[in-house]
Amino acid sequence: MLMGTVFIIQPHSIKYVNVAIKITMNNQFNQFSLTHALLDNLDELKFHSMTPIQAQSLGYILENKDVIGQAKTGSGKTAA
Repeated sequence: MLMGTVFIIQPHSIKYVNVAIKITMNNQFNQFSLTHALLDNLDELKFHSMTPIQAQSLGYILENKDVIGQAKTGSGKTAA
């Protein structure tokens, strides 16, 4: 189990979420409603499963929420 920090920015407030995520085979990009073209591009780039920061933040991002993610260099923040 990995721990991480995600900040969800809402009008007039910042919600701090300390999340625990279990890295399993279910951390695939196709669990979200992404277009086939995007999934094909991810596959072509060899992004087969999400990194912890991606898994913690992508759901919020897809809900059009602003997110500040804190993770070390090379963890996949930009790709999220």
